Amino acid sequence: MTDYLENFDKIHTTAGGQIRIAKNLSIPPAMVMNTCLAIIRRGHVTRRGKNYYACANGITVTIHAGSLTIITAHREK
Repeated sequence: MTDYLENFDKIHTTAGGQIRIAKNLSIPPAMVMNTCLAIIRRGHVTRRGKNYYACANGITVTIHAGSLTIITAHREK
């Protein structure tokens, strides 16, 4: 489970992912990576199948385990 910690500097998102996450979290696109990385650092991270899920501050960030791409983020309902 420490794959994402050992390669923390490789966590990234795509341009489309950045727009999707900004919309889901109601934040400017420029804040997406900093917000997601803060949640990953502080949050409770679990792995289920091919994804990691980091949860903190009422937000869940989904990270593809193989590519370390942040796929999406959602506020808890």
